[in-house]
Amino acid sequence: MAEKIRFASFPRTEAAPDFISSVVGVFQSHLSTIGTVELKKGLTSDQVLSVLCGDLMALGFDVETGKKANQKIRRPVFFGENGRPDLRYEIDAYHPEWSCGLEVEAGRAWMGNAVYRDLIQALVMVQLDHLVLAVPQTYKYLTSKRPTSSRDYDENTVAVADALYGHSRIQMPFTLTVVELLRRVFLGPSRAALGRPHSPWSSSHSRDNAWAFDMSAEVIHSLTMSR
Repeated sequence: MAEKIRFASFPRTEAAPDFISSVVGVFQSHLSTIGTVELKKGLTSDQVLSVLCGDLMALGFDVETGKKANQKIRRPVFFGENGRPDLRYEIDAYHPEWSCGLEVEAGRAWMGNAVYRDLIQALVMVQLDHLVLAVPQTYKYLTSKRPTSSRDYDENTVAVADALYGHSRIQMPFTLTVVELLRRVFLGPSRAALGRPHSPWSSSHSRDNAWAFDMSAEVIHSLTMSR
């Protein structure tokens, strides 16, 4: 019997939108490709998105098809003079009728801070009422030449979503569905080998640190202006 992809929707007190079954069905139909555990190194986020692209477009999603400017999908955060967006954030896919964004993080979703980035950017995107966030079931890497794993789906991403949507101090402006991508395998050096602390708040790549620095003032400004 084929393994079934899991998903969790938030807040827990509301049923997932009707369209979620169709979106999860796209992931399920390509499970043999995107969820393979036989590969020595799992697929990247871009590779997973390229596999899903055709079926997502058939559902009505606008999907990123490459890294060129005209191939990216950007959602406005602020509108400037003459109604033109003067700040936009990138997203992997967006469904205009459902007001649904989609992010695929098949690699270092947790250890690379991608989960936090996606949640924060979704907070301030205009006309984004639901976010689908796909993360690995397990991210495997080496520590002192020994295999170690990060359970990105349940112990990390779902746990953070539970805290955000279950806490009385926070009112999230969008609903969320976390989709489990089957096991991801990485056989590169560990954080310790690279001389970096093992913490979800500190990045594993210099580009992640650069993102955190460059985005901090921009995000704080966006959150302040959106209140």
